[in-house]
Amino acid sequence: MEGRAGTGKSYTLAAVREAHEAAGYRVVGLAPTNAVAQDLKADGFAEAGTVHAALFGIKNGRTSWAVAPCWLWTRRRCWTAG
Repeated sequence: MEGRAGTGKSYTLAAVREAHEAAGYRVVGLAPTNAVAQDLKADGFAEAGTVHAALFGIKNGRTSWAVAPCWLWTRRRCWTAG
């Protein structure tokens, strides 16, 4: 998701996150840096971290996302996986 400041990106993402949480999905916010991951937590994500940490956890068997699809988000892109 891209757009200029004040165009509603965060508002839209919050609605998407809330809708998926209400439907029972585990929603994880991922970011390129820890600073942005902390912003995601401040924006309402119960789970947020860096892309690097998430991939490291999956590779080493510390994290599993096999239960349900999740939304992955950085300040530049929004993907759905699963």
